[in-house]
Amino acid sequence: MVIDRPARARCQGAPELASTTSGAPSARGRDHTPADILAARLTTVAHPLHATALTIHAVTGADISRLALIRGIDIDETATTVKIHDSTAHRRCRLYPLPTWTRPLARAASIHGQLKDRAPDSPLFPLITVQNGKQLHLTATGIRYTLGPDR
Repeated sequence: MVIDRPARARCQGAPELASTTSGAPSARGRDHTPADILAARLTTVAHPLHATALTIHAVTGADISRLALIRGIDIDETATTVKIHDSTAHRRCRLYPLPTWTRPLARAASIHGQLKDRAPDSPLFPLITVQNGKQLHLTATGIRYTLGPDR
């Protein structure tokens, strides 16, 4: 669920950077859907793993336990799909397409894992999915997004 909030003022002297939107729809204007607003908010999350985990949750509905199963190799090289594992049987794992606006976020998470020297088959979100996703819930609260149960 997306809750509207007032716009923050830009820092004085800060240049307007077009690249910070990552292709996400603007949250301003009358014709924007809740998905557009959420997309714009997710691109403002500073940590690439938090942004990607929340994005994958928003796109797929994967709960904390399923987010914890995602590995670096479960997001393809072009960040166009993500594999969500079933916790009980790999025959029921699903491949989800990722919208265009999510791809820079997914690539950032992949690069973060490489910079941390994580093996490609290790969990992508190891620290933010522990303790029932407490860290991820805090991040979601900061952008006024409700991290809900699996759909």
